[in-house]
Formats: sequence, C-alpha cells, structure tokens
Amino acid sequence: MRTITKEDARLFWDKELTAVAVDEGVTFIPENAFRDYHNLNKVVLPQSVTEIGDCAFAGCNYLEDINIPEGVTHIGAKAFEGCNSLENITIPKSVTKIEKETFKKCCGFESITIPEGVTSIGEGAFWWCEYLKEIHLPKSITKVGKDAFCGCYNLEKIFIGDEVLMFEQKDSIMSVGVPDNVRVEFDGNPFLGCTSLGFDMNFFNVVKH
Repeated sequence: MRTITKEDARLFWDKELTAVAVDEGVTFIPENAFRDYHNLNKVVLPQSVTEIGDCAFAGCNYLEDINIPEGVTHIGAKAFEGCNSLENITIPKSVTKIEKETFKKCCGFESITIPEGVTSIGEGAFWWCEYLKEIHLPKSITKVGKDAFCGCYNLEKIFIGDEVLMFEQKDSIMSVGVPDNVRVEFDGNPFLGCTSLGFDMNFFNVVKH
C-alpha cells in the first residue's frame, strides 16, 4: 500500500496503484487526484481530511473500499462518478449537501442513507445507480435536484425519516406523498425512469399527508 504524505498530496501519482493510504495531516484531496486510476481497489483517508475535490475518484471502476472521515464537510461534484465496484459508502454527518453527479453511475449501490443535516441533493447525484433499491432521506432535506435518481430502475422504496414516500399515478400525473412536517422541493423530475416504483414518472405533484 502506498502512503501519500502531506508534502506530495497535490501531485499526480502512479496510476498502477492498487491501494493508497493518505497520511495524517492531509486536509484536502484535490480535484482529479485519483481520476481514472483503474487499478485502485482500496483507499484509506485520515481523520484530518475535511474536503474531497471534484472528480477526485471519478472513474475508479475497481474501487471497493474507501472511508470518508467524520469531519469531511464537502464532497465535490462527480467525486465518485463511475465507481461501479463500490457497494456502499458512509456519508458523514458533517456533510450538508450532496453535489451534482457525486455518485453518478455507482452501480454497486443497493441502499443509500443520506444523514440528518443534509439539506440538498444535487442534479444527477445518483444518476443511473441501476441496482439501488432503497434510499433513506433525512427530515432535514429541503431540495432534491433534477434527475437526482434518474435511471435507478430497481428503486423500490424511498424513505424520509421513518416514513415511506407514497406514489400514486392518475391520468399520467403522479403524486408524491410527503410527510407534513417535511418542506422539500423537487426540481424537475428527480425520479425519471424509476420504473420499479410502479410507473415511469414524467410529471408529478407533491401532496402532504
């Protein structure tokens, strides 16, 4: 396993690496740092890391094991795009926003839990996570971006807190039942192509229950 020190944290490294341990003291994983490291299987990040840059691990299609330390406040756009061997990831409670296309095409996900404190999920954040079956959203969520879960055609259940969102289709319009104590805005259609929810949602209304 190669150890990445604080001094070389902004350099381009050997793309043949299979495992990396980032040294304590490194606070920022730069954008594109490990992009398209196709052999990379495992990454160990230190507790000192607070930010992961855009596309930092994009295209690491054999990455199976990575920790995101508590204390990370920002995970950049497309940071894990195309990490299709990644089966689960723990998003720390210190994160308040899921950026655009952060986990796009993470095809190994079956269940995702967004921690309490996150207020928005960006456009295409989980686009084409095709084996995703369950999403657990926090009650703190206020905005879900366009195409956030587009193409997640195995998606069967969406929770906000402990309550399952209820979907009902009538005359080509679907209604999404949202708990009365949740104030969430859906931008465009976040669920386009989620056919396992019972229909292909082209237009929808939000109703309270």
